[in-house]
Amino acid sequence: RERKREREREIDKMMRVGLGRLGTWTYRRATANIWAAQESQLLCRWSSSVGSEEVSEAAIVSEAVEAREVPRLPMPDLKNTCNEYVKQISVLVDKDDAERVSQLAMSFCDGEGRDLHEELERLDKENSGGSWLSGFWESMYLNDRNPLPINTNPFFILENIVHESDRHPQLSSSARLIRSTAKFHHRMRTGQMPQEMQGDLPLCSRQLPRLLASARVPGSVRDTYESYPDSNHVVVCLNGFFFAFQVLDSDGNLISQVDCEKVIQKCIKMAMDENVMMEGSVPNNFTALDRSTWAELRSEITASSPLNEGILTTIDRAIAVFHVVVEDVQGGAMEDELSEEQKLDLLGQHALTPDNGWFDKLQFFVHQDGRYGVNMEHTAVDGHSLLSFLKYMIDDVKVGVPTEAGVMERPKPVGLYFQLDEKFQEIFKRAAETSTESRHSV
Repeated sequence: RERKREREREIDKMMRVGLGRLGTWTYRRATANIWAAQESQLLCRWSSSVGSEEVSEAAIVSEAVEAREVPRLPMPDLKNTCNEYVKQISVLVDKDDAERVSQLAMSFCDGEGRDLHEELERLDKENSGGSWLSGFWESMYLNDRNPLPINTNPFFILENIVHESDRHPQLSSSARLIRSTAKFHHRMRTGQMPQEMQGDLPLCSRQLPRLLASARVPGSVRDTYESYPDSNHVVVCLNGFFFAFQVLDSDGNLISQVDCEKVIQKCIKMAMDENVMMEGSVPNNFTALDRSTWAELRSEITASSPLNEGILTTIDRAIAVFHVVVEDVQGGAMEDELSEEQKLDLLGQHALTPDNGWFDKLQFFVHQDGRYGVNMEHTAVDGHSLLSFLKYMIDDVKVGVPTEAGVMERPKPVGLYFQLDEKFQEIFKRAAETSTESRHSV
């Protein structure tokens, strides 16, 4: 109960500074890619098929939200804002400068500030699904050209939730994490999630549907953020290679724990196969570059092969990316006070595959002892939304959240092997060097 109260106080604090009413939905469907290979056609079907469920924005919002109106983010008063600004500045400067700041603030309030405030009021009226702040929020992230690691993406190390009966903690933990994430995704898109409350006040849930099955797609000047509520598959990364498999069928039936573990085992065997090692590796570190450079490279990779385009679409549309760290991470605490675990989750690296993260979407890291780490792309959601999801996931992993869904047939994992010629391999090496230099600067 005390932990619940602490969490409620955190949410209340964030709500009071305006972090609980942000975000609008703009779901865009990706164009299906025609792949020559049979496995590619399978992934394309995952990427483009909605299935028997009718998924809509209205369905994603729970009945409780529709029944009780969530208060909008209030429009701040211009005069109060200026007074608060003067109050904050006055403790940092001497008396004369404080007086000058006060005069400038009042002049702004009576002049240019009025025009700008009217513009905010216009934006507030136009954005019926969000608030006056929504557009600024997304632009703050999508226009930023800096690399996502360190600059934007936060990370968390989660508590160790390993069951005593687990013979292989990493394998079992990975499967539980995948299943819990898929459960949350399905319950959210079908309107089964209960409304979160702060006392008698319903909390805004608009950000939650954009946490999973979403991706930030790089652009030369501005990125875009795409959401795919009909997604039924996940992507697993092992030793730098990506694999995709279905975790929900068209009727909402979920992969079983046993089948999920066996599919992950199959992926591990595929990743260790000598023929796989000869394939073009996944350009993970490209997502860690500055956004304009990554946008240019992604366009070139896409144009070079329809297979590459389909793979990128499959990763974008995945519910989430799950990194199963196969090799031991060497070393202990870092001199800069970042442990190897923290460095992995923050920067997406470990000993043998130094650029192992796909930073354009929500990604998890499962260590050999079964502990979790999560790295979040920040555009569409803020901390309280991620905490809501993580609470659900942790509760489900610990004791299991009841679900009426049945069990789907065991899926077949598909390797996502890019076709990259020597030109891209050279670019890949330079990108790795650039990414390494950036990490070492921390």
